[in-house]
Amino acid sequence: MGQSAGLFDGHAHVFCTDGPMVPGRRYTPEHAAPLADYCAILKHHGVDGALLVQPSFLGTDNSYLAASLTAVGKHSGLVFKGVAMTDPETSLAEIDRLDAAGVVGMRLNLIHGELPDLGSVAWRAHLAELARRGWHIEVQIEGPRLPGVLAVLKDQASRLVIDHFGLPQAGQIDTCPGYQAVLATPGEHIYIKVSAPYRAFPGYQGAELAAQARNATRRLLERFAPDRLVWGSDWPWTRHETGRSFEEALAWRAEWEAVVAAPP
Repeated sequence: MGQSAGLFDGHAHVFCTDGPMVPGRRYTPEHAAPLADYCAILKHHGVDGALLVQPSFLGTDNSYLAASLTAVGKHSGLVFKGVAMTDPETSLAEIDRLDAAGVVGMRLNLIHGELPDLGSVAWRAHLAELARRGWHIEVQIEGPRLPGVLAVLKDQASRLVIDHFGLPQAGQIDTCPGYQAVLATPGEHIYIKVSAPYRAFPGYQGAELAAQARNATRRLLERFAPDRLVWGSDWPWTRHETGRSFEEALAWRAEWEAVVAAPP
């Protein structure tokens, strides 16, 4: 799903806890998630690399992400790219630095936050600059608020990535306006991350959680080609650490791959 050669984790985070964090954040990690620890997990499970996504609590300070991407040479055999958080105040020099480090996308983490004016002159210019560099735009937002953001970004992003199954309202994909908007939006430039089902389908656990994710995957395949679905482990499962494991994430991937391979 989303990768044609090798096994790659399409959504993971690495971070430290001894630097500045954004005020008003929803979450403060108790433990760091070092690059070296994550690399050891990938190698142990035969995963070839990952897309490292800037966590929301670090905001637009992408220094740890950039340093991690630059340090990839110390972990031979693994391939990493990054997704940063930027905004119209991010300088061109900083975008150049991130691009050179291996950043390929920008994340808009809008959970519980005020929506930026993405149609403003400043934001349109910023998004155009990122599109010029080939960066994708990645969005994390509650499903009920997704349609408005999707309406603006669908024509401004060369590739638009929706996080975590689109975070359907109360885990109900059939009634969530965001989910319906994703399914109805034309174009082949939209990708969906089939990741973190515990975020997308709250209240479900174990086999029931896996079943909800399988059903959502089947629905997505009615609209999207398999290579538009991107699996991610969501390591280290911030705010949902208890009971999680990389083995579990790989087991989910195998189940969803079976859905993709099943005849209609």
